[in-house]
Amino acid sequence: MLLCRWISAAALAAGAVLAGIPAGAPVLVEIFEDLPAGSELALTSAQPTERYTEPAFGFVQIPKKFSVNAAPLDRSTPFVLRATYERLLPAGTYQFRLRARGAARFSVDGTSLWQTKPQPPNTSGDDPVPPPVVRDNSPLRPAPYPHQDAIGTIELSAGQHQFILVAVIGGKGLFPSPGELAVSFGRPGQIERLLGPDASPELTDKDWEAYVTAHSSRHQAADVERRRSVSQPVVAAWKERHAKVREWLQAKAAPPLAQTNLPVYNEIDRFVGAKLEAANARPQQLTSDLEFLRRISLDATGLIPTSA
Repeated sequence: MLLCRWISAAALAAGAVLAGIPAGAPVLVEIFEDLPAGSELALTSAQPTERYTEPAFGFVQIPKKFSVNAAPLDRSTPFVLRATYERLLPAGTYQFRLRARGAARFSVDGTSLWQTKPQPPNTSGDDPVPPPVVRDNSPLRPAPYPHQDAIGTIELSAGQHQFILVAVIGGKGLFPSPGELAVSFGRPGQIERLLGPDASPELTDKDWEAYVTAHSSRHQAADVERRRSVSQPVVAAWKERHAKVREWLQAKAAPPLAQTNLPVYNEIDRFVGAKLEAANARPQQLTSDLEFLRRISLDATGLIPTSA
């Protein structure tokens, strides 16, 4: 499966520009962090901390950040996503739908046309019961609570047009996830598709859920590669340390095996058994495979294993 295409730090340092994106190219996504309060939707002089691409204007997962020790890191609260795309369209009337959980702005050819409101933070810890989903006898996937839809039509001339989405993600008291952030479009009366190439998914439950599955798999694979890449110096240092320890052990004479009358399942048990006998103690019974799996899972993840 094709991974997200990441733009290198060298390109960031060189100040890669947005102009001149070829028609049919992937959607360019930029992440901005640590912006001054109140300026999140105004990115005139801000520099992105990360760039990557998506196949269409559907954003449900953001690339993870990792430390050199491969530990996941938090992004700033909030952070901003900007998506830029250009494509050729025939002349005519088009309907666009901006769907966002919080504050977002969508512009066409440099003119801001649709905007959603900021999401109220949760200050009490008690979320309201979401209202029932209303479908209105439409094949379109409805906006899940608390997402907002900003819908409008526009007349476009024949030719290439630029589309830009800027969305604020997270914030104090808000979950730092894009939710179902999306822009869809189509001719009036037609089923809308995610903004992107002609083959982009329709904004229906079936197409959206398939898109989300592929989107998540793509990001998970890319996150694994990023984690491995950023942690290479630490991994190399540990490999060097392990090699030195092995070299030291090979040159060191093995200790004489301890003698014990307790059950022995491997050579280490001889030393453990001798210590237990010296303390006049008896070992516990061996755990079952399921008990052992439970302990390993708790030690490694802090969670009991799933039934599967």
